[in-house]
Amino acid sequence: MNGRSIGALMFGKYKLISLLGRGGMGEVFLARGPQLKRPVVIKRILASMLSDSDMLRAFLDETRIAARLRHPNIVRIDELGEVEGEWFVRMEYVEGAALSEVLKRAARGNEHLPVEAVLSMGAGLASALDYAHHATDPEGRALQIVHRDVTPQNVLLARSGEVKLIDFGVARAEQRFLRTMPGLVKGKLPYMSPEQADGRRIDARSDIFALGVCMWESLTGR
Repeated sequence: MNGRSIGALMFGKYKLISLLGRGGMGEVFLARGPQLKRPVVIKRILASMLSDSDMLRAFLDETRIAARLRHPNIVRIDELGEVEGEWFVRMEYVEGAALSEVLKRAARGNEHLPVEAVLSMGAGLASALDYAHHATDPEGRALQIVHRDVTPQNVLLARSGEVKLIDFGVARAEQRFLRTMPGLVKGKLPYMSPEQADGRRIDARSDIFALGVCMWESLTGR
């Protein structure tokens, strides 16, 4: 996950090294910061996504909730900040590749992922989702976290062998915003539960449905 080199652009106190990707809410960069020994990931949010005050409030609320999650199979959020009116999220950097990239490479070589590896990956992701779904605030109240975008693009496979789920909070905030746009259903349709595809209220079971689809795709290559 080295990305495309962009030289060395400064974004506040962070030096952006390479562009890792673009998504519905913004751009993702590999970066370095002062007094940080390891590279980090900066997700810079598009200003247009947060032009509405309600959307900004939702984004801040959801990201702050997601930042409380501390689990070995969830990418850690370390900072939520603003640089000259642009909001960003700083996350831990995972050296490896997204599951989507691994599946594409396997398909090109007419290969399948080892069953044992897929089962180990699924167990890690299930543990991450179970932790998030049952997370509570300091007073013991359920946070009712639902990821809403459990897809191969949001599953990172580290070279060290770990599996990490990314974009808690950001995915939920993005969906809150896009639900206000008439006629648009946000999400990657092949992984959406029927309830989510219909625009109905969803809960933790929708994430479990999506995890099942990811597992099926990983095992069959289809």
